[in-house]
Amino acid sequence: MITARKLGTLIRYLREKKELTSMDLAELVPRSTSGIIEIENGKRFPKISLLVDICKVLEVDLSLIVLFLDNEEQLDKDYLDTFDFHKTIDYSTIKTNYLIDKELNEEYQASKKNLSSEISTDLKNTENQQIQELKIQIQELKDEKKQLYETLANLGKTMQINVHLKS
Repeated sequence: MITARKLGTLIRYLREKKELTSMDLAELVPRSTSGIIEIENGKRFPKISLLVDICKVLEVDLSLIVLFLDNEEQLDKDYLDTFDFHKTIDYSTIKTNYLIDKELNEEYQASKKNLSSEISTDLKNTENQQIQELKIQIQELKDEKKQLYETLANLGKTMQINVHLKS
């Protein structure tokens, strides 16, 4: 996330690397020295037009600053010393990367949708299979119940015959 404090810290760092004072930068931009100091101290966020002018004076690519600040949580001087803010950005590479990211995201979303559909189908199939198995079990229980009733009926008839024979 880009904050006024991080941007101000980076501007101060880049200004000092060019061996310029706040007053020098203010004269070259042209803005007031107090305005430049407020920006460097993170007290206010500069307008884009001023930021463009500052980048021109410091000979840095504004896009690199934005990309850098958007991806860095804290500004560490040792890390800043290793970063080249003076290189130029190959916008065709950025556009290509953007298009690749977009395509990958679309593929991911489509895969996610297909997987969701497959899972839903599998769940329905599993549910239908379970229902069929339960129907078979119910029918088996009904058949067992019928056999029990028949057995009881036969047992009852046998008992009646035995009672008649004993009487």
